[in-house]
Amino acid sequence: MLSVLPLGINGLYPTASAPTSGYIINHNNRNILIDIGSGVFAKLKEQLPPQNLDAVIVTHYHFDHVSDIGVLSYYLQTQNKRLKVYAPNDGSSYQKLITDSPYFEFIAIDDSKTLNLDDLKIRFFRRNHPVLTYAVALYFDNKKFVYSSDGNLSDNLKELLSSSDLAVINSGFLKKDWSLDKPFISAYHVGSLAKEYDVKKVLLSHINPAFDRNEVLKEAKEEFSNCTIAEFKKYYL
Repeated sequence: MLSVLPLGINGLYPTASAPTSGYIINHNNRNILIDIGSGVFAKLKEQLPPQNLDAVIVTHYHFDHVSDIGVLSYYLQTQNKRLKVYAPNDGSSYQKLITDSPYFEFIAIDDSKTLNLDDLKIRFFRRNHPVLTYAVALYFDNKKFVYSSDGNLSDNLKELLSSSDLAVINSGFLKKDWSLDKPFISAYHVGSLAKEYDVKKVLLSHINPAFDRNEVLKEAKEEFSNCTIAEFKKYYL
């Protein structure tokens, strides 16, 4: 069994009660944190001692996905603990925060690599986004979980999403505001992609806090009924 706990689903910036992107994945007593956006560290610490993480995956170095990586390093210093951080190798200042910290072991990710943690296989898929960004797909026991991270339409979305049992798909727009030159897909595309590629269940994420969530969800559900906005609770597959 694998569980997914969303710690934050806001895009762009947090609110008082809602951090930006961050997800705890638990499988066979291993805990993996995917993204560590603004406000995620405090939520993480409520769930487990951060030093007990087995790995952190950073999908890209935009602030709403990685801004709490520095405070995680400070915390690990108090515990004299070192964590593996899998992240893109793009030479950015946030990558330097990871590579320069004695409390992180930086491991570069790209779409040619597969990680194996016991019976959990992890693959990365390059996204169409202004900075180097990877989606994450986890495979185990003939099950598949996907975290899309950020990005617009691209040819590899079929392989990424096809026949996934649970997919967290990030959007950033309503359809009326979307175009191919934007950095994200719309809520409409979340639903239509899920339907086209036979996704079983979708958690809609990365929602602009200024948007009406009911409107965002309605647009996605008009294309794919088994779609809901990700909440702060565990989902199992």
